[in-house]
Amino acid sequence: MTRLLTGWLAASALLLAGPALAEQEETKNEQMSFLGFSEDGELFAIKVNDLQRTPRVEVRETKNMKLVGQYTFSDDADFKKAWTKAKRKHSVDKPAAETGPEHPTLGITLLTAVKKGKFFILATKCGKLIPYDAFDLLTGSTKTEKNIPAKANQMELVWDQAGKHVVLIYHQKIPGSWAWESDFVHAFKFRPAEVPFVCEGQ
Repeated sequence: MTRLLTGWLAASALLLAGPALAEQEETKNEQMSFLGFSEDGELFAIKVNDLQRTPRVEVRETKNMKLVGQYTFSDDADFKKAWTKAKRKHSVDKPAAETGPEHPTLGITLLTAVKKGKFFILATKCGKLIPYDAFDLLTGSTKTEKNIPAKANQMELVWDQAGKHVVLIYHQKIPGSWAWESDFVHAFKFRPAEVPFVCEGQ
């Protein structure tokens, strides 16, 4: 798997024209962790430990990342109350699939990679690798730093149990004289038709 990904990074000149999902924004310092999906996977919840604002449980729509609920807390005991409120209000108590980055039934695994200022989501199966999506990373804040992209890495990647939705938490270190770093979240509905694998014996 590592050799396959390394080969793609070395050989590919492809830069997908994906949307700039992480548009330039004010500095923040957030640590995120996945909490749960709704039954249909169209909502998800994350825990956000925010070093600049109040920690909170966020509930968002998977298709467009719209914030539909926010429940603040102050400590671990208070977090349990906030999480209980979120689950009761939005029914986001379903755990992720236990297959990690692999689709629960299709045998497709999602990988991530960073290349030339973009964060790539790639699908792999039967020794083949297909780009699925890509989005721009943040850059430095000053005029001379605008061409310096953030360093980034995957923190969590989970599927809902039906394999229809994905939540990705990733970390960016933004360079420059006003350097800062934070976790970010990206979610989407998975469309198998966009990665038409043809494997031997199928």
